[in-house]
Amino acid sequence: MKTRKQSATRIIAAIILISIVITLSVTLQSCEISIESEVETQNIEEEGDGILQFDENFVMQDPTDRLVLYTWSMNIFTLTPAINIFRAKYPYVEVEIIHLSNEEYAMRLTTELAAGGGPDLIFAHQSQFPDIFKTMSTGIFANLNNFIANDDEFNLYDYVQGVINGGILRGRRYIMPIEYSIPILTTTQEILDAEGITPRDFNTFDGFLRTVNQFNERHRYNPDKSALINWHSHFANLNYFFPYSGISFIDYNANRVAIDEARFKNIMDFVKAIDIRDENMDSPQAMGAVVAANFEMANSGAGLRDQHWLFNNNHTAINLSFLIERVRLDRYNLTPLMFTLPNINNGMTADILHFAAIPQASPNQINAWNLLKILLSDEIQAGSADTGSYLRLGIPVRKNAVSLTMRSNFAGALNDGLIDEETIYRYAEMIMNVDSAQMMPRAITQFILDEMIPYLDGTRSFDDAFARLVSRLEIYVN
Repeated sequence: MKTRKQSATRIIAAIILISIVITLSVTLQSCEISIESEVETQNIEEEGDGILQFDENFVMQDPTDRLVLYTWSMNIFTLTPAINIFRAKYPYVEVEIIHLSNEEYAMRLTTELAAGGGPDLIFAHQSQFPDIFKTMSTGIFANLNNFIANDDEFNLYDYVQGVINGGILRGRRYIMPIEYSIPILTTTQEILDAEGITPRDFNTFDGFLRTVNQFNERHRYNPDKSALINWHSHFANLNYFFPYSGISFIDYNANRVAIDEARFKNIMDFVKAIDIRDENMDSPQAMGAVVAANFEMANSGAGLRDQHWLFNNNHTAINLSFLIERVRLDRYNLTPLMFTLPNINNGMTADILHFAAIPQASPNQINAWNLLKILLSDEIQAGSADTGSYLRLGIPVRKNAVSLTMRSNFAGALNDGLIDEETIYRYAEMIMNVDSAQMMPRAITQFILDEMIPYLDGTRSFDDAFARLVSRLEIYVN
């Protein structure tokens, strides 16, 4: 990113002079927003697999003595310690904190940002924007590539690349992921041995689907066995495979619907097959009893201990809670094995949980950038031996903080010999091996549920359900 300091061989395109005014009309919540954005002269540089853009004529704002922030109950866990560090480091800056309810927070962000107001730094959960990529396309957020290119202290390679680049649209980095989750598959060597399965059988997307289907077919007459935890809920199953499957629904760079129909059908057919139903599941009471029993088996480890399942897929790497399962299985004298769910490209897709952004209209951008760097620092991402990570939900995006957080959270297990340093290193590498990240808009999730559950229930053909889904997406994208 330090384009001005790098040799000419890194520059893959000459400076392009573009002077255009783009008027974007985008629906954000219930408000129609019209934003004019002038694109400055830009350098275009290849960084990894992407094309990054920044404004060649960008000039950092002069430092100010003010910073305005909005908080709500779910983000103060992380934001408050970051503010304390900021105040100690920049005592001359007056920090104004406006505390809001959960509903007020989302509403004020979407309405005030559209009017050129709002806080100087946004720290939000992905669900608080109806469609974060549509929001990014309006030009409301500043291009963070500009700040990185002018900051010698910041190094992008300190962060998990597949995640940190999840906030780029058309070459501009509008948001910075702060924490993420990935899907974890837990099993035991004893289960794999009993079933004649090896990790090579399910380390690809197609291999995973095939292994699960074969397990279910082998035990189709045994109601106590299923390859995955069976919640008897299409909603729960679909929410597990989206967003982690890596399926794309909209190409926001080209502003068009883009779905791999064959891969999508594979997942739909897979979800349809794994939902084992029988006549005893007709009543809500019976279904509720099964869900409660499965939930208890998942939380106690009995589902894997007694080989009810091939995988416990109840865990994501939120707060690294999957390591609790490993310790529990160790105490059952079993050999725990943990894997990540492969995406359609046989890599791993992460779900970005919280992110930060700086509004283009902010008058205090330097202070906002300095606070953003604190949110990305070891002090917040890893915390201390006493506090652990200050992240509320997910995995740190800072590489160094991942293993530090594991050691902090499981110091007791390390001291007792239940987990060793090699295990910490291996799991840290596993959960950082991300090749893509996404934030699934609520509307798209609802479209999938609305149009595909009738197919899963057998009341609509796939072709009809898929055509209806595509039609709704085409309306939505336009």
